Amino acid sequence: MEVDNNNRFSSLDLRLLAVGISLLVSFFIILNPSLPNDDAYTYIRIAEITLSDGVGAAIQYYPWAGYSLLIALISKLGVDLTISAHLINAFFFSVLVYSFISIVNLVSSSKSVTVLAAICILLYPPLNELRSDVIRDIAMWALTLFALWQFLLFIQSYRLANFLCFCLSLILASFFRPEAIAYLFSLQFALLFDNRHPKKIQVKTFLKSNAITGLCLTLVILLVQFFGIDIISISKEFIATYKPFISSTLTPSEAESSSLSSGIFGEYASSYSGQITVKAVCCCSNSKYI
Repeated sequence: MEVDNNNRFSSLDLRLLAVGISLLVSFFIILNPSLPNDDAYTYIRIAEITLSDGVGAAIQYYPWAGYSLLIALISKLGVDLTISAHLINAFFFSVLVYSFISIVNLVSSSKSVTVLAAICILLYPPLNELRSDVIRDIAMWALTLFALWQFLLFIQSYRLANFLCFCLSLILASFFRPEAIAYLFSLQFALLFDNRHPKKIQVKTFLKSNAITGLCLTLVILLVQFFGIDIISISKEFIATYKPFISSTLTPSEAESSSLSSGIFGEYASSYSGQITVKAVCCCSNSKYI
């Protein structure tokens, strides 16, 4: 028992050390700024509109403005909007690092595995390339990883506190990217495959967890609506942007069908397989397994 406690403390120390290194790297980038990325201009401009004209005006320009609203809020502490964005990203990078190592620790509490996890997440090139960018994805990834960690803890012990942290983390992540809501509901299907419990317990836990999720989501929507933000209409606008992609998938044009046939069957056979390809795409799209 003493060895396990020592392992826990050493893992915690390593996580905090990794977070400290992540913050140092982020602050180095803040002190040595590079040219802003393309998306930075949009987020900073919406933050400026928030400060000058209010939240309502910002949402009219950019419906899903959670990231820009947070930038504007932090800037009220007396920092530049760009610095505010980098401070937000520095915080969420540290949450991402801490959550990743915590998830690995659930698989193995070995100190060497924790060190390897810390090295991997701190040196992962695609992630470090984004440290100088002003983008909302970092916050979404960090909160999603934190939520996954809490969900794994919930599966181990079925503690309500862990599940509430899971729900609230993904709801908060959805303010940065609404796709996080899909994770909020889809991850809970894992409860139906927990073979440690009888099927009846699995289904009961699944229904209970979805009820709690629905309640949390409803309370958050009502709270946001109370502050004058029509989250439902904003969500409808966001979903509407996906309609062209869905319709083009279900009913591909002749040019798309020809291109798909050529890719699958080759130039010669594609001239005889157009109808087959269209039917196959439509059948797959309507399949109950998708």
